[in-house]
Amino acid sequence: MPLTSADFNLQGATADDIAKFNLALNYLSQSPEALSALNASVGLTINIVHNGNDSYGMPGVSWDPNSGLAVSNNGVVGVQSAALGLAHEIAHSMDPNLTATSAESEAYATQKETVIANQLGEPTRDAYTSENGTVTLTNSTEHTS
Repeated sequence: MPLTSADFNLQGATADDIAKFNLALNYLSQSPEALSALNASVGLTINIVHNGNDSYGMPGVSWDPNSGLAVSNNGVVGVQSAALGLAHEIAHSMDPNLTATSAESEAYATQKETVIANQLGEPTRDAYTSENGTVTLTNSTEHTS
């Protein structure tokens, strides 16, 4: 049975946000790595924000369904989907070394993000710091290849 917004604890979500979250879940479920992470995260609190500031902390993930990330890899710039940003933040929630340094935590989440991006045909970044800001998207799965 496919995952839906009902499997998570969405906070601050409008009907449009819920639709974008469900679209992101369906899209991410095409990646075996993301699907495993999503299944392990059922019940997680997802705070919907509209400021481009995706993050992980207690109580859960903050996610902007309209915000992609401009990234670079070997000088090539691309745009990752908001859905991939959600996967990155969920990876933080699963990090066995979550109390480690911020650099170690970001390396862990970015490594998971890269696997998922490759499985979905999205652009990747050289490192966590290889990003060029957020991009407003029309839907949560929009990205460049």
